[in-house]
Amino acid sequence: PQMPILHGLEVDILADGELDLDDDTLALLDWVIISIHSRFDQAPDVATARALRAVQHPLVHAFGHPTGRLIGSREPVAFDMEQICEAAAAHGVAMEINASPDRLDLSDVNARLAREKGCRFVIDTDAHSTAQFSQQMFGVFQARRAGLTRDDVVNALPYEQFRAWAEGKRAGAHSAPRPPAAKPASTDDATAKPAAKPRKSAAQTPAAKSPAEKKKLPRRRSE
Repeated sequence: PQMPILHGLEVDILADGELDLDDDTLALLDWVIISIHSRFDQAPDVATARALRAVQHPLVHAFGHPTGRLIGSREPVAFDMEQICEAAAAHGVAMEINASPDRLDLSDVNARLAREKGCRFVIDTDAHSTAQFSQQMFGVFQARRAGLTRDDVVNALPYEQFRAWAEGKRAGAHSAPRPPAAKPASTDDATAKPAAKPRKSAAQTPAAKSPAEKKKLPRRRSE
């Protein structure tokens, strides 16, 4: 039987809220999920501004493991979750429930808050091998604890409805303005990345192949 394959990437959120790919490249993809993989120690106001700017990008579909926590080894990013959820709901960005036992991010408490703010969700395995596909059940358990149903989860939809949701999100891609780039906590911090170059406007959205290692869902992540 035929199986449709979507081309997607997990894209890093840089220190100032910019993404590490330009808009023309993002527009080639069927699916874009953004995640924080660095600068977990930013001050709450800077971290909030960073996440808000990324979530409001018009070509983004989902926010992956939003708080960045690793259970028992790394604390969540100290941003204002309520503001992030409100922005995600307003811009049609799904919040991820990452099913890895090391993450379970969103937590059930934050997933419940996100639902109250009007968010939809994706539940993903974060699998690094086929043996980890079974982790999906932990994400489902997390969603149930938060009171979610399958109607809240976009990747529980039939394929045609999921594709319509993703394309519909893109259809209104340029209707909402984005906030200015977040200011890094310290200009002399050697670990801070410089602001990205000005973006080009997205033009077309043809399907394009992407590196297998970066395809989402699943995709190998770097912490």
